[in-house]
Amino acid sequence: MAEKYLAQKPSTVQLVLFIDQFEELFTLVAECYRQRFINLLERAEQSPYLRVILTVRADFHEHCLNYAALARLINTGAWHLASPDISALWQMINEPAKAAGLQFESGLIEQILRDTGTGSWALALMAFALEQLYLACAPSTTLTLKAYDRLGWVNQAIGRHAEETYNNL
Repeated sequence: MAEKYLAQKPSTVQLVLFIDQFEELFTLVAECYRQRFINLLERAEQSPYLRVILTVRADFHEHCLNYAALARLINTGAWHLASPDISALWQMINEPAKAAGLQFESGLIEQILRDTGTGSWALALMAFALEQLYLACAPSTTLTLKAYDRLGWVNQAIGRHAEETYNNL
């Protein structure tokens, strides 16, 4: 399909298929569909017009290796990235917020970082906390410690959200 799309384009043009959170292939997809998807990725990788980039958490790398085609693809061009340090996490919070016109009350970013830590789970916790905080503060463009307190910080916010989700089922 990439060949058809690129037929009228210069020979140097390529398409990129970016798959984020590839671990969801193992947590949300039935085995019969999983293998089909892996087969499609293997075919896509053979195209000179298409580059496949995927992100997968380190704790799911072993799952990928259980499929010969996927193991071959991953071992061909894998880059392993360390978890971001505290400075990088601070920038991941502050820079997009600033670009979106949001402001943080003094000390709030640091509190969120203390609550989420810097391990491999930190990005997911941080993203969840920030989304909940944004929703709690909207339409204001200032994210506050008071709103973060009302959420119950990261741990209680996650528990509350889980409880609401369960009750809605």
